[in-house]
Amino acid sequence: MLIVNIHDAKTHLSSLLANLDETGAFTIARNGEPVATVEPVRKSPRLGFMKGYPMPNMEAFAAMDAEITQLFEDSDIYL
Repeated sequence: MLIVNIHDAKTHLSSLLANLDETGAFTIARNGEPVATVEPVRKSPRLGFMKGYPMPNMEAFAAMDAEITQLFEDSDIYL
């Protein structure tokens, strides 16, 4: 793993981050002692899982919400 001192990290942060995919991670050290590790963010495979599907009909959701509210209000357990 790449270890850089704080001064070099501040000076070269843009290039360190640009190469993060290649290096995998790097450690920032103060006086030779590690203080932080920087690693790439792992993106969730669920992001964009609905990509390409049409947006839901919001009026249908509003109607369902009103219907559900009415069901609760008409029940004996609604306080």
